Amino acid sequence: MAGEKENETRPDSRPLGAFRFSVSIEGFDGAVARFQSVGGLSHEFEITTHQEGGLNDRTHKLPGQGSYPNLVLKTGYLLKPALENWHREFSKKRGPRRTVTVNLLNLAGDTVRTWSFSRCWPVKWEGPQLDGAQSQIAVQTLELAYDEISS
Repeated sequence: MAGEKENETRPDSRPLGAFRFSVSIEGFDGAVARFQSVGGLSHEFEITTHQEGGLNDRTHKLPGQGSYPNLVLKTGYLLKPALENWHREFSKKRGPRRTVTVNLLNLAGDTVRTWSFSRCWPVKWEGPQLDGAQSQIAVQTLELAYDEISS
């Protein structure tokens, strides 16, 4: 019983909020990298099934090739179209690939977890959805493919 009370008050025993994070993109200043959401923090394996002779009630599931989904970043549309230009430049010249770092922050603003995405390149840029009947901020989306994630 005493151990349970102790775990409830330890800071590392509480889940972290998903609303405090920072993103940095190699070669861009901080104003460009103020994102409102990050998606695609994932890794999964294909499942390969194997039927064993004489074993008729099930198949074996074996890990296959691993894969990463694209990283999806959303941010307010700025007058300086750096993200849009990176996508356009990459579509014309195939470069440069950049490292993207995502930091999860605690309530004090300290980094508690970091994910680094290597050799990112812009797969898709999506401009803001414009609607005269709405009063929302213009948001752009940048979708990135990458080679590897490390933490």
